[in-house]
Amino acid sequence: MAKRPVLRILVVEDNERAQRRIANTLRARGHEVFVVDNQKTAERHVREPFDLAILDLEIPWEDPKVDLPDKVHGKAVMDAAREAGLPYVMLTGAGTDTDDAFDACTRGARQYFLKSKDGISGKVLEFVETFAEE
Repeated sequence: MAKRPVLRILVVEDNERAQRRIANTLRARGHEVFVVDNQKTAERHVREPFDLAILDLEIPWEDPKVDLPDKVHGKAVMDAAREAGLPYVMLTGAGTDTDDAFDACTRGARQYFLKSKDGISGKVLEFVETFAEE
């Protein structure tokens, strides 16, 4: 049986519980995972040699005093990932807003997924495994 390729995955997620669940699930499948929780840090790391990023749509800026909607920060990270040539998917618990999904895909997202109660759904895992084989 061929060994499954290992991906270096950047996870941008501000919810600590979701961070743990997503990272643990991906690590259990053999992937290397690096987690950040805000726009400023994410924008620094998208230029590092990651194979894939999983981005939360609604993340804060590093400074909680910055008073902008969290979606603004998520979109800025999408743009930075695209400019760096880092493939990414969007993961959100914000509901099924088709405008957000369309916007994410036009900004370069490979897919747009809703979070499950465990933080990461089978569809996301299926995408990651298929992506690893490309």
